[in-house]
Amino acid sequence: MAVQAPSTIDDAGVERLVVLHFDFIWRFLLRLGVGEADAEDLAQQVFLVLNAHRDAATSGTVRAYLVGVARRIASTYRRSQRRRRDVVADDTPDQTDVSPSPEELADRGRAAVVLDRILETRMTEAEREVFVLFEIEELSMSEIAGALAIPSGTVASRLRRARTQFQAALSAWRLEPREVAS
Repeated sequence: MAVQAPSTIDDAGVERLVVLHFDFIWRFLLRLGVGEADAEDLAQQVFLVLNAHRDAATSGTVRAYLVGVARRIASTYRRSQRRRRDVVADDTPDQTDVSPSPEELADRGRAAVVLDRILETRMTEAEREVFVLFEIEELSMSEIAGALAIPSGTVASRLRRARTQFQAALSAWRLEPREVAS
């Protein structure tokens, strides 16, 4: 759903946009490779940029503007993480928040881990962005084209490649042997 920005955004408008779009931006940052511990801070940065550049957000859809800002912030974050030598990658899911839950919740958690690994390891950054925005965040192709400043045809071809990569990775994952918990 494209929400057109008003001609100018006042303080109440910024607050309303934070309420409407914060969760979306937070999820999008996670899917772009931002660590969960940093996602909330970076999402806040996105809205600080919006607040500082209110006029820039009025040229198109607000969501497209927020996606563009989030992409740049996530890119900067990933570059700084690569430069840090003292950061140790942790491939295990965060177990601190996991408590005994119904089987369905456990299945969803495992599916999210698999999804994140596929997005991180099997797709280019460009394919991942389009895949996440279309398949997970349910933006339209025209919204994605506007947000990423690329032609609609490029969105379609990246999405097609990303879907192919996703299906191949998912098929390979299904064939992998897994340990059976006793």
